Amino acid sequence: MSVDLSNDVREIRPFDTSQGLSLSHAFMTPEEVQDLFLKFATPLAFYVRLGGRKEAMESVARTLWVAMLGGPSVEDQVWRELKNSPHIESGLIESIQTCYREEMKPQLSEENLTALRLRYGIKIDE
Repeated sequence: MSVDLSNDVREIRPFDTSQGLSLSHAFMTPEEVQDLFLKFATPLAFYVRLGGRKEAMESVARTLWVAMLGGPSVEDQVWRELKNSPHIESGLIESIQTCYREEMKPQLSEENLTALRLRYGIKIDE
């Protein structure tokens, strides 16, 4: 699965190094972000092989990527919206949700997530 994230690159913002990460975490290259995204999205390729549309799965992967970076409240909102979509069968949504939780999210470490959130200036309310 190849997805162009070049339009998804925002300005790198400075951050507080007291968060336990080195300053280098804020300077992920677009290539590093792309590699992490591909690692994250690869489990969805299975659904394309089962007859799903490649473009639709790439769109779902990008949506889930943003949801993951946005944190639990964004994830919950995305799942509500997907479940209300007339274009996706509920059984497929449940399968994708299981794939997301069990196969996609575990591809990235907490350190990866923190570095990505720092790169994009995303703050998570906990």
